[in-house]
Amino acid sequence: QDGRDWLARLRSKPGRSTATLSNRSLRHCLALVNQILRAAVAWDEVDANPLVDVERPKVRKDPTKIKCWDRNEVALFRDEMSRSQAPNAGVWLGAVNLTLATGLRRGELAGLIWSDVDFDNKQITVRRSRLGPGLVTTEPKSAASNRTIPLSPRAVGFLADLRTIQDGDRAVLGSGRADTGFVLVLPNGQPPNPDSITQRFRRDCASAGVAHITFHGLRHTFATLALVKGIALHVVSRCLGHSSEAITLAQYAHML
Repeated sequence: QDGRDWLARLRSKPGRSTATLSNRSLRHCLALVNQILRAAVAWDEVDANPLVDVERPKVRKDPTKIKCWDRNEVALFRDEMSRSQAPNAGVWLGAVNLTLATGLRRGELAGLIWSDVDFDNKQITVRRSRLGPGLVTTEPKSAASNRTIPLSPRAVGFLADLRTIQDGDRAVLGSGRADTGFVLVLPNGQPPNPDSITQRFRRDCASAGVAHITFHGLRHTFATLALVKGIALHVVSRCLGHSSEAITLAQYAHML
């Protein structure tokens, strides 16, 4: 009962952009405390996990509320940002373009390194994810997330643009630039904090005059445009790193 009371108190706390924490946030908090208590049981600190019977808050996904761009909005964003004079505009546009062309998750984009890119065979391999500042990477979200994504000619061009930007920064800064090996880096060679990717995208959407769909919305845009274009469901599902085609269909069937 203490656990239920704790969740009730937690529910009234303010979220990032809402008056109270969402059920998804509550589930994350409960999962963390459960993990701690399971460790305590394993270490013989307590006899049993007292939260084992606390019901997890339900999260109901409504696929019709998925936010994504259409082709015109994609073209408008690219056109406006290609003329932007904001600092590192080319890098941030490259991040958006690569996500639109591959469906990478934000952490997968932030953790992508050049050795994962195979220009000869026109593909990238997702092996890691980077969720926080610094150079530390972790395993991708799931087993299905370890995947190889084929690259379209446009995707190859976007990667080449990012490499050209890095070559220019290296020529200017020389030994003053770190060589971290990441695909998405700032002029000093250091990869940006993943949260910075989200924040910059929000500002760029406002500057370009297009709807802000969240950075994850770019992944939804990749999927919907690919399916509408007629690319096979199993191909899109594999590119997204879904464990089954049913997951992909449940999210995007209403778009077709």
